Amino acid sequence: MRNNSVFVKTLTAVLISWFIGIPTAFNREVPPVPQVENHVEISKLKADSTGQTSFSTEKVEWMYWFISGRRTAETKVKGLQFYHIKKSLSLGFHPAPRKQFLLILQGTLQIEASNGEKRDFSPGTIVLLEDIAGTRGHISRVIGAEDVFAAVMPIP
Repeated sequence: MRNNSVFVKTLTAVLISWFIGIPTAFNREVPPVPQVENHVEISKLKADSTGQTSFSTEKVEWMYWFISGRRTAETKVKGLQFYHIKKSLSLGFHPAPRKQFLLILQGTLQIEASNGEKRDFSPGTIVLLEDIAGTRGHISRVIGAEDVFAAVMPIP
């Protein structure tokens, strides 16, 4: 169990470094996370009391400066999964299986909330999915010519 925890922490650090632009062994151009001077913007998909879903934009404030950049406060996660989603995917309404972060690594995933709003998520974007059981959920579509690769981090 301890080795697994070290692996998850190391992999999480590498992924976060990749998203904020610190060069890594991946040796590829890193798209920037949408940000402004004082915060990082994260799309949040949530449900209201009737089960209808909608997007909002959350601002995660930069908290600390360190030698090679800055970082936010820590968010606890339960684990890490990688998803490979085929380019032909178009999945009807479904809720997220649990509260989780979705980080797009390759390709473009379009998510449609039940209120009809659509957002396209490309490499470097972060989505917080909170439309869990008991809601209408969302529609997921891969758009463009390539498969989507994503990292998913469940939140306790």
